[in-house]
Amino acid sequence: MAILKLLRKTLLAALVLLALSASACAFSDVPQSYWARPYVDAAAETGLLKGYRDGTFRPSEKVTNAEFLTICVRAVLGEPAETEGAWWQRYLNAAREAEWEIPYGEDKMNDPASRYDMARVLQAASPMRTLFWETYKPCAPIERKRYPDLPYDDELEHYLQTKAVQWASDTGLLTGYKNGTFGGEKTLSRAEASTVLTRLLCHVRLAKERANIITADGTTVIYFCVDDEKNTHIRSENMLTGAKISEAVAVQDLPADPETAELWRKDPQIYARTMQFGNGKYFWGEFGMFEYAADGSFKRLTDRAVIDYGYDAADGSIVAITHEKGKRCFFSGDGVTWESGNEVVRIFPDGSETLLLSEEAGASGWSTAGTLVPGGVMLTLNLTKVELASAGAVEVTAEEVWGMGDWHRYRFRVENGALTLLQMGAGNGYSY
Repeated sequence: MAILKLLRKTLLAALVLLALSASACAFSDVPQSYWARPYVDAAAETGLLKGYRDGTFRPSEKVTNAEFLTICVRAVLGEPAETEGAWWQRYLNAAREAEWEIPYGEDKMNDPASRYDMARVLQAASPMRTLFWETYKPCAPIERKRYPDLPYDDELEHYLQTKAVQWASDTGLLTGYKNGTFGGEKTLSRAEASTVLTRLLCHVRLAKERANIITADGTTVIYFCVDDEKNTHIRSENMLTGAKISEAVAVQDLPADPETAELWRKDPQIYARTMQFGNGKYFWGEFGMFEYAADGSFKRLTDRAVIDYGYDAADGSIVAITHEKGKRCFFSGDGVTWESGNEVVRIFPDGSETLLLSEEAGASGWSTAGTLVPGGVMLTLNLTKVELASAGAVEVTAEEVWGMGDWHRYRFRVENGALTLLQMGAGNGYSY
């Protein structure tokens, strides 16, 4: 009898799996070669975007504002309770209760959704935004996609549209067209909706890990998260399947300063938030520097904190501004804090390194330069930018703020382990 029950359960499970597979993959109008086929299948399997009784999916059919909002609410918030009014009222109410900024009113719910409105709803819906937007801007400096057809002007509505498109693009939720445009006025199709739905579900997964996105292109995502030991885990994965591609761990030494160390213990995201940058080939920050490929795979170049770098095409080396582990190097002014470094290192393709400027030598170099910095030796060396990186010359910029709006910049040459002052910026200005 027990064997018969087990056989029945096994057969029932197989039939359920077969039914799910058929419901997801048997759409007569979505051939295997269709560009959105994997996303349509994935969306159908979640049950959030289903096909029709005649066996079609109708990928080119337009999606209304109500339909797209419903998909997002179900993906992020779950199914809300029944309420009076139109069928979509409970989904709109749930979004409002979650403080999502919806770009249209109830009179527009049955209108076709534009790609601009899609971007704004996605920005509001993504749990990555609600977790981290108020503390820092995920990917703000990363591969900023300047679609030429976005409205770059001071009109509030245009500003909100552009901001939403750029944020959603940086975090992998959206991509533009092959001609480089975004097409914000175009309406949203069911195929496009299935694509962004699977990416939004990726955000939901990452938010549960308290992840911070480094860069994403709609297919792969590279992100990092911090464990209880304050170690940074850098990972890349397929946004559709969640399959891991590459992974690395950056072991973090706690700061020597007890007060700062206690802050890091209380909030491991403080360390992670200090910096993250990327440019399409490298990403870098307090966790080190990595080179990554289009398929999402990456390799570590150094575990040093990297503030800025320059590339030497002659030998393929990288000149990087860095600082000692366990320290946070920064300067502040006008209520804002900027990350900086106090050492310079050259990193070669084989992984070997040469220290070009140590913290001690750099500090003494301020006073031994050809022209003294006003006031003599600065208390800290705040290196922020590599201006020139070649075998013959390495030049860097240092910055500091003396008072409210009193900004000073200095350009140095790094040679023989010391600094030589080349240019000195006047106070109250940003130029040399």
